[in-house]
Amino acid sequence: MVTKSAQLEGTQLQTSQQPKNWSTNWTWLFAGCLLLLIANLVRSWPVFTHPGFYVEDAPLFSRYYGNDLPLTDIWEYLFGQPYKMVVTNFLAWCIGHLDVQTHPQVYLWTGFAWGTAAACCFFFTGLIRSRTVLLLGPLLIGLSGMNHIFYYNTLIFVMYSCLAVLLTLFFFPAPKSVFSALPLFILCLVLPWAGPYSAVAVPISLFMLLLFWQDLNRTKRFFLLTSGLSAFLYYLTVQGGTSKIMRLKRVSVIQTYLDSILDRILFFDLFGYVPPWFWIPVLFIIGGSFFLFRQDAVFIKNSLLMLATVFGSFTLFYLSSKYPVYIRPKPCHSFLSVFFWCVYLLYLIDHLFQRYGEQKIPVTIFLVLLCTVIFFDNKKHTNKYTVNPLAGTDAYISAIHAMEQQHLKKKNQYVILRHQTQQHSFMHPWVQVGSRRLDAQQLFPGDLPTHLQSEFVSATEERRPETLK
Repeated sequence: MVTKSAQLEGTQLQTSQQPKNWSTNWTWLFAGCLLLLIANLVRSWPVFTHPGFYVEDAPLFSRYYGNDLPLTDIWEYLFGQPYKMVVTNFLAWCIGHLDVQTHPQVYLWTGFAWGTAAACCFFFTGLIRSRTVLLLGPLLIGLSGMNHIFYYNTLIFVMYSCLAVLLTLFFFPAPKSVFSALPLFILCLVLPWAGPYSAVAVPISLFMLLLFWQDLNRTKRFFLLTSGLSAFLYYLTVQGGTSKIMRLKRVSVIQTYLDSILDRILFFDLFGYVPPWFWIPVLFIIGGSFFLFRQDAVFIKNSLLMLATVFGSFTLFYLSSKYPVYIRPKPCHSFLSVFFWCVYLLYLIDHLFQRYGEQKIPVTIFLVLLCTVIFFDNKKHTNKYTVNPLAGTDAYISAIHAMEQQHLKKKNQYVILRHQTQQHSFMHPWVQVGSRRLDAQQLFPGDLPTHLQSEFVSATEERRPETLK
């Protein structure tokens, strides 16, 4: 559907569509989000029906189970990391108030909600007008751009989904009322504290202010400055030794960076290593789009912001302390780059449809290419839709619940319940049920009645480290 620009508002062109067209576009938008929701559930149903404490969800659950820690604990540096994870810690602290029998499901569905919100968020900016892209675009971002199943079934990966939402909010038009401005202001303040990749919000917010200064109203400028300042303050809390800017002077690092961004991001890691000449079609697409829409200043500026996010967020990995450990980036290290590369491609396709119309042949070609990329991407990278279930989670939670019924806290006693999963030992959940006083007595398997004895009861003298403070 072709539209005519009428007025520049925020970072998008508002169009002179009739209410009927607006209603139709909203219908296609929600249909696209629903299509992603259904496709994701069908694709990964075995994962969603077997919740568990994957990766750092295990130590999160272990720490905040029992809700004995003050809210200020969410500001602590956890798991030996040099950065804070305030948002995920806060969510885990809140979940700690709930019945332990609900924890695995709430961890999973909280992650699912944030992952789905991140995948759909860009389509609510108003930058996408094509019905085809509104309907099918969420599939590309949700099934390929979200480059690991952990964005949908873990709480810890919310730290990445939050940052995708934060950077996408930059492309929203300025709010027109206090009712809409207040939640946006809160998100701009809070989301940068999700994790270290929020550092990219500092240059991106400044870059947007530079590009769009004359077009932004005071409210939008304020939100961008607030978000950038919040991200900068967060960066100041990251412990020393995390950023190594001088590392980029090494030729080997630059070579690895260029190779990785080419094959793992721009080509979705579909072919493994690709030779340098593969930069030619990439530069042709980017350069061609800039030439084709050279009269459209908004498209050029938004594209620059999207591409700056692609390259800027990936650069953070090579400046971090993680680089010497991994060398080749993991999916979480390249997530924001892959995410905004998908955003840029869909934004470009939308503009092509707006200029030349959504004719049958180009729409068919788009559909075939999109389905091909998603199919082969998921076929090669099975961790985008599945993960081996953590056996014994239900039994472990049942053992905790049964032990809670013994009211050990009143007797100044406690039991350590540990679940030995197939994950690294650091990611084995273990909790202290009962009293947390320093003089509390630990009960061992032989001290318990037969019906409470299980493989989870620790026979080693120990207690949760946070109870020693």
